[in-house]
Amino acid sequence: MLLTIAVVSWGAACTGGAEESGRLELTPAHAVSRIQYAAEAAAALLCRLVALGAVAWLLIRVLDGPAQLDLDPLDLLAGTAAWVSLGLVCGSAAFAVGAGSGRRLWAIAAGAGVAVAGYVIEALANNSDDLGWVRAVSPYAWAYQHTPLADGFDGGGLALLWAASLALLGIGAVALARRDILG
Repeated sequence: MLLTIAVVSWGAACTGGAEESGRLELTPAHAVSRIQYAAEAAAALLCRLVALGAVAWLLIRVLDGPAQLDLDPLDLLAGTAAWVSLGLVCGSAAFAVGAGSGRRLWAIAAGAGVAVAGYVIEALANNSDDLGWVRAVSPYAWAYQHTPLADGFDGGGLALLWAASLALLGIGAVALARRDILG
């Protein structure tokens, strides 16, 4: 939950927050295109997530011995990668909506909406055999259906998370550029 709060806030601030505060209006004055701004903001979002994931992985590794969890470092890395990738989907949704709307609140609602909708879909699938098929659209299933702490990396699930994130970031960049054209 804390990761989702952080990354949605960061994603919303990249585009919608920058527009509302007036920072984004300074960008063209410095010969930086809106596409370049979007790409660099997305890279900054990813760097923050990777740094947070690295800190989490390191802290868990340090506490693994005293807690007697006996976690395999590679499986822990797989779990951290799934966690970071899931967060990136939520942050990317906030980024895209903020870029398209110029509103931080709408961006936060979109990122939180992706997190909540994914969680609800996963909960429904876990509680009903008839609804197991809905897992196909749940980012939580993409991240954790394979159980990364026990089974290691799930290339398919990570690919889906990254594809969704890249698509949302691309949509955000195009939306931001389009809004520049429309004035």
